[in-house]
Amino acid sequence: AQLTDRLVSKLNWYGFDVVKVDPAFTSKMCSKCFCIHDDNRNFKIFKCQSCGEEMDADYNASINIKNRAFDEELNSIVEK
Repeated sequence: AQLTDRLVSKLNWYGFDVVKVDPAFTSKMCSKCFCIHDDNRNFKIFKCQSCGEEMDADYNASINIKNRAFDEELNSIVEK
């Protein structure tokens, strides 16, 4: 918690906004078609069981986190 608080404080000091995002399912959700499936992630490889999109699993999760930070509709769906 202290590290997060210091990071947020520094980012705010330099003029950056911080958006907290619920990370639930970001590693299992396809950033292209939004399919959520347990088999989408296999260690470091993400391969969507629905559309076949394949990429680094952490990169896919980071796209999902970015999308949630700026998409109110997606945030409301995730919260449900």
